[in-house]
Amino acid sequence: MADPKPQLPPQLQEQLQQQLRDVQLPADISWWPLAFGWWIIIAVILVGIIALWVRLRNKYRQNRYRKLAISELEYTFALWQENQNTAGYLQSANNILKRCIVHIESAHWANKRSYASLSGQRWLDVLHTLNQTPLSAQCQHALGQLVYTANPNCEVVAIHNELLAWLKHHQSDLLEERTPTPQQVGDHYA
Repeated sequence: MADPKPQLPPQLQEQLQQQLRDVQLPADISWWPLAFGWWIIIAVILVGIIALWVRLRNKYRQNRYRKLAISELEYTFALWQENQNTAGYLQSANNILKRCIVHIESAHWANKRSYASLSGQRWLDVLHTLNQTPLSAQCQHALGQLVYTANPNCEVVAIHNELLAWLKHHQSDLLEERTPTPQQVGDHYA
């Protein structure tokens, strides 16, 4: 059977092939400028990052006093290990805890009540109120009574570990919720 396509002369075929060129594709779609939807997504992500940064910064600032108190208590304990001055350790530890209370009062409560000036059982009640785990009887005795004696006899290592745990886990919002009224505590707040 005969070929249905007519054959062109070779010279004409060569001329036609020289005139052929590759197909020109359109340019790729540019990623810039961005569509409006992408700007919204970028804005939402930036607002989220800024909000997260502000929240983390505030949390760090709120807990900075806690880290400083822990390092100061560790330093006081190191001094006790050198000179075995139990009275000095107990007084310093008590002062560190009271400074924490003063910081919490100034930072969180508009109704300041000078809890740091408390002593004895009233002071221990405030410490217990800020931490849901109560201090041991030995630690309570040391902070409530032995702190005011010249030569206290107690296990400083156990008390130190308990005070470190108190500093790490106390919650300032608990005192606002469970604050005793002045009549319950006495006329000390008046």
